[in-house]
Amino acid sequence: MTFVHGIGNKPPPEDQLRQWRTALLLNDGLDLDDLGVTSSMVYWAGVLYEGFAEVAAGNESNELELSQLFDP
Repeated sequence: MTFVHGIGNKPPPEDQLRQWRTALLLNDGLDLDDLGVTSSMVYWAGVLYEGFAEVAAGNESNELELSQLFDP
């Protein structure tokens, strides 16, 4: 499974991937390890931003990210 993050700044890649894998476990979700599924992440925030976002800021916000893209 390959994860791709949104346009906003993100925490360091290893923290972002851990957050997503943990989120999949919530509410009787998927345990990728138990299913034998490996995961990786396409991480490109480092191209747009000089530093990492706070770890808690890793939650995606589609509405905010879309408004940043299309609202001049």
